[in-house]
Amino acid sequence: WLGRTVPVRHEKVRLFLLAAQEAPRELAQAPDIEAKIAVHERLLFDCKDALQLLREDLRVEGGGAAPGKGPVSSLQLLHSYLVYLRQRTTVERNLLLIRQLEQNESGPRKPQDLVRPYEIIVQCLGEMLQLPGVEEGSDFAEQVQAELLLYKAHRVHRIGQTLAAAGRYPEAMALYRRGRDYVQQALAASSHLTDEAVASLKELDGILEGQEYSVHAQSILGTAAEAPSTEDKEVQLLVDRLDTYLEDKSLNTSKPRIAAFPPPFEPIPCKPLFFDLALNHIEFPSLDDVVDTKKGQGLTGFVKGWLGGWKK
Repeated sequence: WLGRTVPVRHEKVRLFLLAAQEAPRELAQAPDIEAKIAVHERLLFDCKDALQLLREDLRVEGGGAAPGKGPVSSLQLLHSYLVYLRQRTTVERNLLLIRQLEQNESGPRKPQDLVRPYEIIVQCLGEMLQLPGVEEGSDFAEQVQAELLLYKAHRVHRIGQTLAAAGRYPEAMALYRRGRDYVQQALAASSHLTDEAVASLKELDGILEGQEYSVHAQSILGTAAEAPSTEDKEVQLLVDRLDTYLEDKSLNTSKPRIAAFPPPFEPIPCKPLFFDLALNHIEFPSLDDVVDTKKGQGLTGFVKGWLGGWKK
């Protein structure tokens, strides 16, 4: 594996490796998907026991090296190979579960049912790249990276379908665009993929493009359906809703509701009015003595005054 040969000391590990070599023949003879899933589950169970033995040996040896840091011993490489077989078996098992869900005719299938299997596949492929002994830029790493992009595109596609079913069209459209980016990146590394995988990528690209346009149109239709109408609320005057489109049939009649007439009174700035109140605060001299003298003369004073004037 990875151009190296390692010895196998444990009998249980050897038996597991032999069973892994015989697995393709058993899968070819399996009558249905259920039988194939059972083969993978048996392999995963045997792999768990084999890995436990290797972990004990690694603990005695002194632990494992981090990827890209120091040389990798034969025992560590064997442990990495078993982890790779476990992750690869998990990937194939989840692909069978996805095919089973797609072929299920017993009831309606929800889009989110396919999200979890693809998430497990993406997680397993990502862990393969972190195994001790896997060198960045090697053919093995490039192949796993191309597969990772392939299944990331499928995962994003299923998540987008889930969001579209929930009416979250903008998020779904963004995910479909991200899925198309993954498809283009995977096609750029198509030399590391099988012909079947390349064909599925091209088919997925067309599906993503069509669904992107579909959710875009549904988003526009949903926005138009939410526009206010005269039946939903009281119609305002046209002058009060210039920024809002509203179907108002009264505008086509002889009395359109454009603006209130006459308009309401509004305070406006103008020249203020002044009242001269200074006269109210002026104190004049007292005239009481003059008023009393005139009152005392009476009729006699008036006759004398008239006679005096006649004499003159």
